[in-house]
Amino acid sequence: MNSQNYSQIIQNLNIDEGLKTDLLGYKNDLLDPNSHTERLQIKKKFKINFIINTYTCYNLINDKRKGNTENEINVMCQLTKICDVYYNDVYINDLIDNNNYIKINKVNERLKKHKLDGNKYYEGYEIFIPTTKYDFIFFRGDKKEASMKLFKLLPEQSRIFSHNYDEDIWKNEVIGFQTSINSYLAKNKLLQKFEDDKTLSFKQDMVVPENTFLRFQFMKIINEFVQVDDLKEKLNSKFLIGAIGNINEYTSISNFIETFEELINKYRDTLNIKIVIIANEITESFDKYDYVHLIKNLPNSEYMSTVKQLDVLVNTWTIDQCIYGGCNKNLDCISLGIPVISPFSISFADQFGADYPLFYQNHDSSSLKNSLEKIINEQDGILNEVKSKFKIIKANYNNNVLNAYYSQMMTLYKTKDDTL
Repeated sequence: MNSQNYSQIIQNLNIDEGLKTDLLGYKNDLLDPNSHTERLQIKKKFKINFIINTYTCYNLINDKRKGNTENEINVMCQLTKICDVYYNDVYINDLIDNNNYIKINKVNERLKKHKLDGNKYYEGYEIFIPTTKYDFIFFRGDKKEASMKLFKLLPEQSRIFSHNYDEDIWKNEVIGFQTSINSYLAKNKLLQKFEDDKTLSFKQDMVVPENTFLRFQFMKIINEFVQVDDLKEKLNSKFLIGAIGNINEYTSISNFIETFEELINKYRDTLNIKIVIIANEITESFDKYDYVHLIKNLPNSEYMSTVKQLDVLVNTWTIDQCIYGGCNKNLDCISLGIPVISPFSISFADQFGADYPLFYQNHDSSSLKNSLEKIINEQDGILNEVKSKFKIIKANYNNNVLNAYYSQMMTLYKTKDDTL
C-alpha cells in the first residue's frame, strides 16, 4: 500500500482551491516509488498481444524515438519476464537484447514472414487478425476515428484500450490509464477540468469509465552504453543542463533559458554552463543564446548515453497535463542517477516520491533558479540525497510495476472467467 503524503504537493499546485480539495482524497494503492515488493510469484503465465496505432507503429518499426513509442516498447520488453508477449500477433520474448530492449530488425523480419505465411490483416489496417487466443490485447490508440474502429474489431473479451477519450469505449471497455492520478481524475469526473495536451481528446461532460487498468510506465535500465561524443569536451563546458522533449506551446524552454541566464553568466568563467536541448520537434530559434546547444532527432540507440552526460535535467512541462501525465525522461534520469528539477505534480510524485527535494512551484522562476544553484554548489548535500533516493527507486521500481500489472491482470482474468 502507498504511504505517501500528497497533501503538500497538492497544496503547491497552481490550480483552483476547490480542485485542491477534490484531489486530497487521492492515493496510489498500486505503486509507491519508496516501497519494495517481494519477488512476484507467477500463478499463470498470461499470453498478451500489443496492438499499436499506425503512427506509433511507424516509429517503432523505424526505430524513431517518440514518447508513446518508448512507453509501449518498455512495457512489452518488461512484461516478457512474466508473460508470453506478442507484438501485432508475432512472438517477441526471444527478441529482447541485453538492455531489455526489443530487436527492431528481428521484429520486422518476423512481421514480414507472418504476412508471407498467409496471415491476414484487418481490412484497411496493417494489423494482423489474431491467429491465436490471447488472455489480453493491449491497444495503444489515438484520437482518430480509424483507431477507435480498429479497437472495436478486436476480440471483445480480452481487449484493453489506451486512455484517449471515446464515449462509447469508455462506457463499455477496460480503459488503460498511464498514471494512477489520471485514473482517479477520470473516475471522479475531474479530468475535464484540466487542460488537454491535444492528443487525448478530453472534453466537457465526459462519462466515467466503468473499468480501468493502470498501464504504468516502466523504467529503462541500460547495461551496455554505446560510444557517443563527449559533450563537455565538445562544448568546452564543465556543467550541462538538459532539457528533453519537443519544443512547442506546451513547454517553457524560452522561459527557463531566461531564468537561468543570470546563473549562466555568474559561472561563465568557472563552469561555462551549457544548456543541451534534445528534441525532435523544435518550433523556435535559439541562435541568440551562445550557451544553448541543440540535438535534433537523436538516434534512439544514442539517447541514454547522451543523457548520461548531463549534470541536471530540467522538466519544462507547464500545462495541466503534467499534473496527471506520465513522463519517460523522469524515469530515464532516475535510472541514470541524473538529478531532475521538476514542477510540483502528483504524477511526478508517483515517480520521484512526494518528498522529492527538487520539486519547484510551476511558473515560479525564483524556486527554479534556487534549485539549480543548489545543484551547482552541491548545497545541503543535495546531490548525494537525490542520487541515494534514485538508487533505491531504481532497485525496486520495475519489480513494483510488474507486480501492479500482474495483480490487475489476475483480477481481470478471474472476472472474465466468471462470465464465461
